[in-house]
Amino acid sequence: MSVMKDPKSRSYARFAGALYLSVAFIGPFSILYVPSQINVAGDAAATMANLVAHRGLYMAGLAGDAAIMLIELALAVMLYFMFKPVNATGAGCCRLPPLALPIRPARRWGLTTLSAPG
Repeated sequence: MSVMKDPKSRSYARFAGALYLSVAFIGPFSILYVPSQINVAGDAAATMANLVAHRGLYMAGLAGDAAIMLIELALAVMLYFMFKPVNATGAGCCRLPPLALPIRPARRWGLTTLSAPG
């Protein structure tokens, strides 16, 4: 891809913007809609029944979450290379958000509240 060759180019920035826009379209589905259809507050058995009944929706939500995480990881790398010539230290901050990526889906899907007390 010739877009990825020069981080200072306008096409590189537009590609990063397109990735942000894709997160804006995928996010509401996987972050808001799917959990609202599956999670039942305070009732783990009903939530589990919804998971079994709406397996396809659940899998689509997980796929959306995975896509968002991969896009955000790519964006962190792209932003680092875009802003590195301006301020290398500040550009390094672009590399921090992906560290929290594995935590978010577990909390979003309520997986920390479904486990039985030990």
